[in-house]
Amino acid sequence: MPEPAKRIPQDLADSFCAAVVCFPDGGFGSPEPAVEFRGRVEPISAICTMVEPFKDDQIPEDIFARLCRYMRVGDEKLKNSLASDQSYSMAGSCLLRLIQRRIDEYIIWL
Repeated sequence: MPEPAKRIPQDLADSFCAAVVCFPDGGFGSPEPAVEFRGRVEPISAICTMVEPFKDDQIPEDIFARLCRYMRVGDEKLKNSLASDQSYSMAGSCLLRLIQRRIDEYIIWL
């Protein structure tokens, strides 16, 4: 019989939500935003990686709405993926893509 899926720990869920909220603070020329998780300050990309295993837990509606607002024209595929799978895993993947785009755009402007 398959092992039941583990639930996302509440402190990790809270840190991921904080990561989504602080994403706009990481503008060009500034370091990647960071949030607290279990007494340590972690870059938001690390939090995104930590939520990857949690494919069964759904993000809160306000976090889904924020992520959608961060997406741009041309992000329809990404937005559709998140709309059809509002798990922490998919949301973390989407936020990682947005972070990587920001890094790529910063490098272009150097």
